[in-house]
Amino acid sequence: MTLIQGTVPAARLNEGMTLAVTALLTGIAAGSAAAGWAAEHLPHPAAFTVPPAAALLAAAAASTAVVGTKWRRGRASSDTERVPTPDAR
Repeated sequence: MTLIQGTVPAARLNEGMTLAVTALLTGIAAGSAAAGWAAEHLPHPAAFTVPPAAALLAAAAASTAVVGTKWRRGRASSDTERVPTPDAR
């Protein structure tokens, strides 16, 4: 939520938070479906590897999003410094 609050314009903050909650609920539903399928169709040892694999995938996606946001912020701030400001007349 902090990542969204820092990257989404203030006028669109409600929409950004709504999309974040929707993504969380979609992930929970997809995880439940995948876990149910794995429990019924995979051997027991393999079924127990699904939750840790999903956690690693989620951590990788989250860290990629954080690093990408920091990179974009750094690039955006350096780009705006190079833009000449208009004269105050």
